[in-house]
Amino acid sequence: TMQEREMGASGPRLLLHEDMVYVLYGDGRLSRYDSKTLRKEASTVIPLSRYTEDGEELQLKFLENNVYAFANGNLLRLNAETLAVVDNVDLASVVKMPAGREFISAYDANGDQFVSRNEFKGSEIAFERLDANGDGRISIAEAPRATGAEGLKGPAKLAVSSDGLYVFQGNKVIRLNPNNLDFITMIDVDELGKQHEKSGKQKETKEDSYR
Repeated sequence: TMQEREMGASGPRLLLHEDMVYVLYGDGRLSRYDSKTLRKEASTVIPLSRYTEDGEELQLKFLENNVYAFANGNLLRLNAETLAVVDNVDLASVVKMPAGREFISAYDANGDQFVSRNEFKGSEIAFERLDANGDGRISIAEAPRATGAEGLKGPAKLAVSSDGLYVFQGNKVIRLNPNNLDFITMIDVDELGKQHEKSGKQKETKEDSYR
């Protein structure tokens, strides 16, 4: 679990995670201290602005041996012990995967109109999700639709769980792999609600037909 304490409106932020104390200073420095001895164990400067373009503070989340820093659409994964940056991604570029025929053209190296696992540049998880029939290749019918990534603007919230990182922005929820920050999927909450509503109506119609 992680606890956070504010040390003044513009002063350092104190974060407690397991047996370590993390302090985020106003200049972007992040330091880790032993909670018993208060001896500094590691320190780094996070290459992100302390405040986002919308005035919100840099978000820090912890999961196992990882520290995630998020601001202005940029997400960093740091080693919780050394504070070294392991991964760094721009969220907008991650979710802007080619769609439809553009997807096939972008990855289909041998021109067979399918995308194999070797041709696909994304993660194994992302490939398996797209390969709906499990035949080891992605067809035009299975290719992703446009994600609407151009609409990813405004305040965003980062949440973590053992099965993924979740970024909530507007009506969209983006899921990333917590181990390498690979894009897994993006859900339009409004569209999902419409699908559930449509499914419910179809179910009611089917039940009525049996009466």
